[in-house]
Amino acid sequence: MSNHPIADGTGAEPNLGAAASRRVAGSLMGSKSLWTAILVTVLGAVSWGYSALTRPEPANAISSSPASAPSSSPASSLSSPSPIETSPSQRLIDQSAPRAVRYGLSFIGAFLVAFVVKKIIKSVLIVAGLVFAAIAALKYFGIFEYDWSSAQQHVEHGVELAREESGRLAKLATEYLPSSVAGGLGAIFGARRG
Repeated sequence: MSNHPIADGTGAEPNLGAAASRRVAGSLMGSKSLWTAILVTVLGAVSWGYSALTRPEPANAISSSPASAPSSSPASSLSSPSPIETSPSQRLIDQSAPRAVRYGLSFIGAFLVAFVVKKIIKSVLIVAGLVFAAIAALKYFGIFEYDWSSAQQHVEHGVELAREESGRLAKLATEYLPSSVAGGLGAIFGARRG
């Protein structure tokens, strides 16, 4: 027996908003690339925290022993490095963990933006198609007359505005996303999933 109200014969309509949100959540949760980016980001954040907690003390600390006291001879000043010149070598985890977080967040952000934009574009196109079909049907039956040349001008203006805004959005994304490559890949995968 089905849990669907119409199939059960009750005649009650299902909640379409809840069904749509379940479908969107299912498509997001089913994305392997998004889960991989989330995993990389979380592992990078954990590694970054570990790196911060286990960072070695700087080797350029001056000790108070007489052996390390500066001598007055010029030869001894050449053989021992000054405290400013010595620095601990950075570990691989110190370099890679912040990058993993940055790349993961860039991918996730661009993925979600592209996913939402594609859903919005689909919705707008469906509504525009329904309006166009309704106008065409009303015109066919002689109920409604419409000046198509003004509509064409409005569409051309809308396309030009959309082109300008997409250019601004691309510029904004490349300025604010730390990794343009990861963001670009996220946008591609998000648009494909959306």
